[in-house]
Amino acid sequence: MSQPYMIIPAGNASPADEWTRLGVKAHSENRLDEAEHNYRQALRLDPHDTKTNMNLGVLYAMKGILHVALLFAERASLFGPSVGLVWAN
Repeated sequence: MSQPYMIIPAGNASPADEWTRLGVKAHSENRLDEAEHNYRQALRLDPHDTKTNMNLGVLYAMKGILHVALLFAERASLFGPSVGLVWAN
């Protein structure tokens, strides 16, 4: 999936945060392939982002790809201080 425009973050958000925001929007609208693309773009810019790794894990769980979902949940727990929140999802 190609992106027809350049991501320009709103306010003081980083480009990675903007990709994550777009991923969350697509995810909430059940456009899972688009959400996956956006989350992966965010992780290319900031591979240690806890919320993006967690969201991608949740997305893969929704798709029924549980072994990949667990990998992203583990990554999220490694990179973020709120391990309980990650595993609660």
